[in-house]
Amino acid sequence: MRNWLMVVFFLLSGYCRADFRWTPTCSEAYSALQQLNFKKTAQQLKAERRAHPKNLVPLYIESQMEFLKSFLSEDKTAIDQLKTHNDQRITILENNTDASPYKKFFMGEMYLQKAISRIKDEEFVSAAFDVRRAYKLLNENNKAYPDFKPNLRGLGLIHAAVGSIPKSYQWAGI
Repeated sequence: MRNWLMVVFFLLSGYCRADFRWTPTCSEAYSALQQLNFKKTAQQLKAERRAHPKNLVPLYIESQMEFLKSFLSEDKTAIDQLKTHNDQRITILENNTDASPYKKFFMGEMYLQKAISRIKDEEFVSAAFDVRRAYKLLNENNKAYPDFKPNLRGLGLIHAAVGSIPKSYQWAGI
């Protein structure tokens, strides 16, 4: 167990000075993902990791891919894996020291993915806390980077969802 923790720490420490670059390979991977071509997306992500091992954009694309796969298949194992993997991805992003609008945006999106997965599993309290975390991150990011438009996607989703929640369930404080 101790050796395993050392390996995880070593791998995580390598991301502390990572960056967020939408390289052509990342753009191709994201385009393939939008077409639900998971095989091509995975191939592009593998190529990007080889070429730019410190680029954190593949974490986000991988998270999106895993979310879409689990959401479309409704496979309980895939949903559980998404939640676990997003926890690991969020930890990597938290340990990143770069000041970039992508950091909190990616984390917020991953919390939203976890929340949706939790709702599918009827884990409503945990889902509410994930939505709250996502809202806090995206809102902070929107204040720090008001011209960074990707924040608005998650914030819009949260505002629309919260507006449809009955008053008796709005205790989460979003």
